[in-house]
Amino acid sequence: MIYSYVVHIEPKERRVGGPPLNWKGPRPSSDCEVFVGNLPLDVLEDDLMPLFQDIGYMWSFRLPMIPSTNLNRGYAFIQFTAKGTGGGEHTGY
Repeated sequence: MIYSYVVHIEPKERRVGGPPLNWKGPRPSSDCEVFVGNLPLDVLEDDLMPLFQDIGYMWSFRLPMIPSTNLNRGYAFIQFTAKGTGGGEHTGY
């Protein structure tokens, strides 16, 4: 499942958000959000989102950044459209 997205770039965060294409239904609850840690500091959403699109429909993706270096902080938050979608460990990167 591949879909296009718009990246909102701010000094402290890069984020992609909003419903997937053709989404019908309410906004997912906060317990649909997954923490992803131990990321290489030089990866961006273009590297990471394809890995997690195979797990389930993503509602939003947030990648906190270090403003002075333009590197990420080593973690991200992904909100899926359904609870339990992102459960378990993913070691694809």
